[in-house]
Amino acid sequence: MPNSDKNYPMWAEVDLNRLIHNLQTARNLIGEQTKIMAVVKANAYGHGVVEIARTLIDNGVAQLAVATVNEGVELRQNNIDAPILLLCIPAYNEAQKIAASRLTATVGDYSFSRCLNDIGRQKKQLIKVHVRVDTGMGSAGVLPKDCLDLLRFLEGMEWLQLEGIYTHLNSAYGSNKDQALEQLAQFQGILDQLPAAGISISLVHTASSPALGVPGSEFDMIRPGIMLYGMRCRNQHIDDLLKPIMQLKARVTCIKEVESNFRIGYGWNFYTQEPTRIATLPLGYADAYFLYYLNQGEVLIHGQRAPILAKPFMDHCIVDINHIEEVEIGDEAVFIGEQGNEAITVEELAGKSAIGPDNLDLLSLLGLRVPRIYTGQNHS
Repeated sequence: MPNSDKNYPMWAEVDLNRLIHNLQTARNLIGEQTKIMAVVKANAYGHGVVEIARTLIDNGVAQLAVATVNEGVELRQNNIDAPILLLCIPAYNEAQKIAASRLTATVGDYSFSRCLNDIGRQKKQLIKVHVRVDTGMGSAGVLPKDCLDLLRFLEGMEWLQLEGIYTHLNSAYGSNKDQALEQLAQFQGILDQLPAAGISISLVHTASSPALGVPGSEFDMIRPGIMLYGMRCRNQHIDDLLKPIMQLKARVTCIKEVESNFRIGYGWNFYTQEPTRIATLPLGYADAYFLYYLNQGEVLIHGQRAPILAKPFMDHCIVDINHIEEVEIGDEAVFIGEQGNEAITVEELAGKSAIGPDNLDLLSLLGLRVPRIYTGQNHS
């Protein structure tokens, strides 16, 4: 794991102290007995899953959530022992890995439940499951009208341990929180039927980052994801309290003076309008795919904004440094983060990448060849 930026032409700097701050922001909104399941799917939204997971567990997170079986296996291979929930239904031929890595499976139908039970029988091993209720997402999960029958079925499965039930309040990602209350009402209707049916489930959870603070969404556990990484999520309770934990940086590798009408980029789609001093930065869309869509992007050099010229290349981009005379080879450029009195936020970059300012998960598009360098807790 890299712990210094000195030998890297480009890198992502991740502040674990800010991660802990954001975790505490979530904790401040819930009761003392409410557990936290941290969502670390997609390589912890691009931040590096192993180090992020370890830090979260060391700071009191009870469970982790991932999307794929291989994401869970990676955590186990790195000695992460906390309970890990698969949020998605995997291919059936991956079910053996679920048992072997002691992962908790999401179920939403009879077929996959039977598959897991058969594997549990073969291995003489109980497999924990959480039932996902589809209250309006449209993807994996059992519909509310069919949920009670599925729960009864699972209670009869000898090698399945029905540990949890949850739904995803996807409507909370919009501006109308009344829709989230509608989803909660559907979900609560199922919970209200459980005592009479003799069904007891120890973990009930609904609230992801945007839904934190929605009345009635807390239950036994919350599932913060995007907020842990300091990205805004249209949640009035937390957005202004969050601290972005990643800065994306590169070093100047080439500087040259070019004449007016000098062509830049594939297809010569850009030309200078005056003599211009330009610098090359070794970060391109193969490293951060959102750069492929970037329009009128900027970086920070010596605390000033430097426009990106033409479209970023696969492996580098070119910036205008005419107005920053002191730039030298080896100087630091910031694509996301702070430098001096200036800052470029994830929101700004998402908007300029035509991804849209509401889609702030763009850091999950950060490539694996970008080293993640950690500062803060237990790092110098």
